[in-house]
Amino acid sequence: MKSLFPFLILIPLFVTSCTYTIKIRDGQTAFDQKQYNVATDFFIKDFEKAERRSEKGKIAYQIGQCYQKTGEPEKALTWFKRAYDDGFGVDALEAYAYTLKENERYEEALENFEQLGIEIGSPYEYRKEVTACKVAMDWKKKQSENIAITPLDINTPNNEFCPVVYEEDGLLFSSDRPASTGEDTYEWTGKGFMDIFEANLSSQSVSPVFPFLNSEDNEASITLNKDKTEIFFTRCSGDVDNVSYCKIFTSRYDDNEWSLPIALEFQKAEINYLHPFLSEDGNTLYFASNDPEGWGGYDIYQVERGPGGWDVPKLLSRNINSTFDDAFPFVENDTIYFSSKGHTGMGGFDIFRSYKINKSSWSPPYNLLPPVNSGFDDVSFVMDRRVAPTDEVKATGYFASNRLGGNGGDDIYKYENLVPKEPPVVVEEKPIEHTLFLDGYVVEKIFEIPGDPNSRVLGRKPLDGAKVLIKFGDESKEVVTGEDGYFSLQLAENTDYDFLASKDGYLNQDNRFTTKGI
Repeated sequence: MKSLFPFLILIPLFVTSCTYTIKIRDGQTAFDQKQYNVATDFFIKDFEKAERRSEKGKIAYQIGQCYQKTGEPEKALTWFKRAYDDGFGVDALEAYAYTLKENERYEEALENFEQLGIEIGSPYEYRKEVTACKVAMDWKKKQSENIAITPLDINTPNNEFCPVVYEEDGLLFSSDRPASTGEDTYEWTGKGFMDIFEANLSSQSVSPVFPFLNSEDNEASITLNKDKTEIFFTRCSGDVDNVSYCKIFTSRYDDNEWSLPIALEFQKAEINYLHPFLSEDGNTLYFASNDPEGWGGYDIYQVERGPGGWDVPKLLSRNINSTFDDAFPFVENDTIYFSSKGHTGMGGFDIFRSYKINKSSWSPPYNLLPPVNSGFDDVSFVMDRRVAPTDEVKATGYFASNRLGGNGGDDIYKYENLVPKEPPVVVEEKPIEHTLFLDGYVVEKIFEIPGDPNSRVLGRKPLDGAKVLIKFGDESKEVVTGEDGYFSLQLAENTDYDFLASKDGYLNQDNRFTTKGI
């Protein structure tokens, strides 16, 4: 039977310990045991029965917390608003403001953060969040067109996250899909437990991988050494007094088999360790932990391996770690990618990038911005250097997000940094100015027998001194031809013209012309 443990996928972090031996008979007990999916049903029934407004406000707040814990911020938003409307106070308003931000409703979030400052008597208390909302709105308007984000076909209504490039065309990932080991339900989320799977990106086929690793406990966040003979991963299982904690385990491939996974020796009791990432040389392990000696929440650590084993873990600098949750490290050369709730972002976890300045210092983190980041949780970013740059794509990677528009829960997305297209050469076209002219001629026939109009016509010649009367609309004008019998007239648009040519000793001749339709 799988042990119940605090492996929060949709948020997605492993959170603190929980017990599972107490019989659940009410929402509060389920909530205290971190069985949030179970607690929600109890609380909704209690809310419907409650008569006092204050009681409804408290229960609504707890329902909002449950939905927040199970990664459903849209539902949480409704219940936090009810809690505040029913008088639960500033805690409900604060939760409502943060959840508005997570749902990318930045203008409303900004207004509620300002209102929150007024209600607690400190208008500037939430100025950082007010600024963050303004920044997020600006980022959304200016998001890059050179970044392409595409959900993978392997995604399901369950959770898929923590992608790892593997072999020639493979991708390892963590999922609570029905194919995972065991049949029990994880009462935190109401879904299954977590295992490691492998996807073939060409065929889109998915299968469990490393059978020695997947158990009836939760396993996730895998990392391998360069020659794939050493594995590190997170497993959460029952510890002292049936309390479940997350630890980093390792296994080595030797004599054609994998060794029994063991927990790394530097880990302390009753503290969570998760999201391991092994450096390319295999001598540095990065991970996240909620050790109370850190900066707050989850922090990112690194630990060095020497001849005698693993050293004492060290916190990364304050440019990386905040007083909120910082996790999911991925390190490539002198660059670290990680997810954080503490640095200025879009709402939930955002993905950041930082560069190593010296042995212990990192540059201020850079937010990868939309469309990579959203108001929801964006985590576990990795680069895929198997894909060579082309004329169209500079770099490829993967990350996970529970943003709207996915299959449900956390989904894995492909990231492509596109080569900017050359802007088209714009030739400024000047407006065409046009004028209509008519070239006219008055001619006379040349007869084979001069003066005999019944004889054969040999040709025509210009008639000098002919008068041409031109009528158009209510106007008229007269011109006289020269030796070449030629006359010219500037025409108006959409107009009919009548011409009458005359000369003494000649019969008159008329003609018509129109500029309509020209």
